[in-house]
Amino acid sequence: MNQDNNFSPIERLMEFGMSMAVANQMIQTMNDVLSKSKNPVMPGVQLPTPSTKMYFVVINDITQGPFTENEILKYIISEQITESTFVWHEGMSHWELSKDIPDVAKLFLLKPPKF
Repeated sequence: MNQDNNFSPIERLMEFGMSMAVANQMIQTMNDVLSKSKNPVMPGVQLPTPSTKMYFVVINDITQGPFTENEILKYIISEQITESTFVWHEGMSHWELSKDIPDVAKLFLLKPPKF
């Protein structure tokens, strides 16, 4: 046991409690400032909006979709989409295997292992 004669256990608890109170006050202050701040307005400049990429897949020789990445993941988990499933999304010149499309291939890493 560490013998620190500078603080008793009660003093350590009080110090901890005071530190938590200060931290909470800082968080509240930051949240207040952020909620009152305004986004800068730049006339004539439109920020790009993130678009959801939609995928089409071939399952049982039938083209299906469009699907979001979350929907694709569900099909991967249920093993209806495998690494050898053909996938296409807007901007692609041709159909490719799912394992060759980085955004889809990463979803296979999220599939839980078999029990």
